[in-house]
Amino acid sequence: MNLISTYAIYALNSEFTTVSSPLIYEGPNGSIDIIWENGNNRLGINVPEDINSPISYYGDDRNQDFVKGAISDFLKIKKGLLDILLNFQN
Repeated sequence: MNLISTYAIYALNSEFTTVSSPLIYEGPNGSIDIIWENGNNRLGINVPEDINSPISYYGDDRNQDFVKGAISDFLKIKKGLLDILLNFQN
């Protein structure tokens, strides 16, 4: 859960805001799914069991707008992903 705390601490220190708590589920093949939902928006992050595999994410507004990608080093903050997380605070 270092990924969640890394982004939460960064959001607090750089943006002076907090990241809401996600739902956490067992994912496929021993992975962990971390999901934030707010109204029509959702963001899912899948953390694989193998720590050397990239972390994937997918976000959408349940219509046509979506974003997806991967993070190879979650300790390096991906600003775009932080922006998506902060949108869930509104």
